[in-house]
Amino acid sequence: MKNIIKMTCLVLLFLTGPTVYGASCYKKPHDVANCKRKASQGLSRAQNILGFAYTKGRGVPQDFQKAAHWYRKSALQGFALGQVNLGWLYMTGKGVEQNYTDAAKWYEKAALQGDSNAALQLGLLNQDGYGVPLDLTLATMWFSIASEQGSTTAPKYQAIIANKMSSKALEDARVFTRQWLRDFVITAFSSATQNNCNAQNCTHDAHLWFVMGQQYSHAQSSWKQNYKRALQSFQRAARKGNIKALVSIGSIYDQGLGVAQNYQEAALWYKHAAEQGSANGQFNLGHMYARGEGVIQNYNEAAHWYRQAAEQGETSAQYQLSKLYNEGQGVEKNALLAQQWLSRAENSQTAIENSRGDFSRVQISKQGRWNLYNKTCSSGFTACQLTAEQGDAWAQNKLGLFYKEGKDVVQNYKEAVKWFKKSADQGSGRGFYNLSTMYLNGYGVPKDINQSEKLLAAAKKNWGRYKLEKSKNTQTSIMVPVSIKSQPRLK
Repeated sequence: MKNIIKMTCLVLLFLTGPTVYGASCYKKPHDVANCKRKASQGLSRAQNILGFAYTKGRGVPQDFQKAAHWYRKSALQGFALGQVNLGWLYMTGKGVEQNYTDAAKWYEKAALQGDSNAALQLGLLNQDGYGVPLDLTLATMWFSIASEQGSTTAPKYQAIIANKMSSKALEDARVFTRQWLRDFVITAFSSATQNNCNAQNCTHDAHLWFVMGQQYSHAQSSWKQNYKRALQSFQRAARKGNIKALVSIGSIYDQGLGVAQNYQEAALWYKHAAEQGSANGQFNLGHMYARGEGVIQNYNEAAHWYRQAAEQGETSAQYQLSKLYNEGQGVEKNALLAQQWLSRAENSQTAIENSRGDFSRVQISKQGRWNLYNKTCSSGFTACQLTAEQGDAWAQNKLGLFYKEGKDVVQNYKEAVKWFKKSADQGSGRGFYNLSTMYLNGYGVPKDINQSEKLLAAAKKNWGRYKLEKSKNTQTSIMVPVSIKSQPRLK
């Protein structure tokens, strides 16, 4: 009973909010006549507002039966707020006979449209077994969905019931949540691309959400990096038909940015993008098949998706396809085709956006390791990644800077540390230097002044462009990288 009271209070808080929706027909408390005209014309939004007026008794006598009448008309047209408000009437028994099962039905319809409050209410119903089976796993799923859709209240309820659940039940809830959200986004994406969402305003909205996701991912300008909001923005963009957003969602799961790293989930998102013709999605999916990450390793599938991307001019796919032909993996060994795809890759001026960028070594030349750094690393992240994977210490250090600064790739201090370390392991003074700055500032590693000093000593031994200064973090004099004092970075 206490939980039902909480549910009622939550929804009442929600019902006090929609006054902004009355801007067109409920701008003033006495302007109900305009709402009635629009509602009678079949406008679902106006019908919901009129139902709200009868619920609150604003401009008309309070009448829950009439409120139910107009909410139902709005709900039957698929208007999410109308569905939520009708669900509330069934839950409280106001204007209709109390029926928790019907309440759950309307909440679920609204949740399928992305309404976080509806998902929250479904979680509460499952938590207590009202109108639906008592199921803490499903309750956790709905609370997680509500949280993903922006609810700030859902995590509190989720934390309460988590203590009552086994680790398996919690993992099941996480799996159900990912599956529900994925199906939700893909269904909306398909509807957007197949029906009427190619209009200019819809395409514009999708692009804005995608750009917002990029801003949250890269922490550009005044935006604070927030991977959860980035994921939410990419999901909104995908629901409106933005194919790049599908790849970006996959990348978030692939790299474990703000979520638990999950190659299987990433592969599913890449597959959706690939099947829609995304070159980046095709390349990433091919790469996962080549490496056996999230899918069973299958060079035939890798070759198929690499070829799809390569034929669209995707440089990295052309490199990888040339390697497969050279080594006879997934395709019949063919030195001529290997050289042709390699030549196309060398001549291409395009570069990957939103890709995994985790490339294998390409060794086709009989003259030894193929070092592209002098020709291509300066052109951007993709070529630099390829060369770093080949073992070039200079490129490995440069790649670390790409990750550290968030240039052409999502900022990732742990990846930066990894590449600085690879460079330093080969005796690169620049690698030692940049790794020392990471320990000095606690970027991607625990802050450790002593370790920073050791790395700087190694850097000085291999490359002496440093100066002694008094550290602000310790009482002793240590070697401080020039860049820490706002000097030009040594690259």
